[in-house]
Amino acid sequence: MGFSNLEPKNKGNTLTCSDTTMGADTMFYQENDFIGYSHIQHLVPKFTPFNKSIACAIISASRISTAKKYDYGNKFNRTKMNKTKILLPTKNGKIDFEFINKIISSIEIERISKVENYFIEN
Repeated sequence: MGFSNLEPKNKGNTLTCSDTTMGADTMFYQENDFIGYSHIQHLVPKFTPFNKSIACAIISASRISTAKKYDYGNKFNRTKMNKTKILLPTKNGKIDFEFINKIISSIEIERISKVENYFIEN
C-alpha cells in the first residue's frame, strides 16, 4: 500500500482481487476511491445495498469457496472469479442483507470488547 498524488480512477465501496494469485486471499474491500494496477480486478457490485459488512461476508465466502482450488499454474483470474459460487445467508430466496449486517456488527462488537478487555487486564 502506498501514497500517490494522482487522482484515483476507481470508485470506492467496491471489492478488489488480484488475478495473479491462488484464490480469493487477495480480495479486499476498498472503502475509498483508489488507484489500482494492471493485475487488480475491480469488482463492482450489481446490487444494493452494499457496504463494508456485506463486503466482509462476500470476501469470507469467496475465500472459503476458493481455498486450495488454485495454484501458481492455475490462477484465480476474472473468468474463474465469474464462475465461482459462494454461499450467503438467504431469506425468502433472496440474499438476507439485514442478517449479514447484524451478524458482522455483532462480530465486530465482540472482537472490540475482547481487545478492550485485554488492555484493561494487561
